[in-house]
Amino acid sequence: DAQQDLPPFPTRRSSDAILQSRGIHGVFLLPGSENPDLMPLDWTRYTGVYAGHTIEHPTLHSVCSDHYRSMMMTLQQLRRLGYRRPGLVLNRHDDERLLYRWEMAFRGYHNHHDCFTWLPPLIIPEITRPEFAAWFESAQPDVVLCHRADAIEWMESCGAIVPRTHGFCCLD
Repeated sequence: DAQQDLPPFPTRRSSDAILQSRGIHGVFLLPGSENPDLMPLDWTRYTGVYAGHTIEHPTLHSVCSDHYRSMMMTLQQLRRLGYRRPGLVLNRHDDERLLYRWEMAFRGYHNHHDCFTWLPPLIIPEITRPEFAAWFESAQPDVVLCHRADAIEWMESCGAIVPRTHGFCCLD
């Protein structure tokens, strides 16, 4: 097992000792797929910034994309390009991790603009080709907004010719 060959994760004491011995006073943390447990460090010694939304402990300043505004701008641009049936596809965990910003902007835009036909988003625990294909054939979007680029291949397996007959917008 490759995991057994890895050195153990540093303890709080050794992490602090490493950072202090190197004169590090600031820590910039990148987001992970899970809510990180960053409490092992003695945060009274460091300035910390987190690049994401989901950190709970310790309370750090964060910098991140404005996913809500990005979705609003994307929908405005799709309207200008002539699309009328946008479909949103997300893994549920990613939607939750972003505090539902993409989904809420998508729903909010539809609630306040009548330029698009409402298509129920596909938000499920894990997007798979069969579930995507069933949704795509049922909803018949003319453009798909998704964080997974492999959705283009799935669209094409359903008969779409991207970008000639259907559009694709990668949210990442």
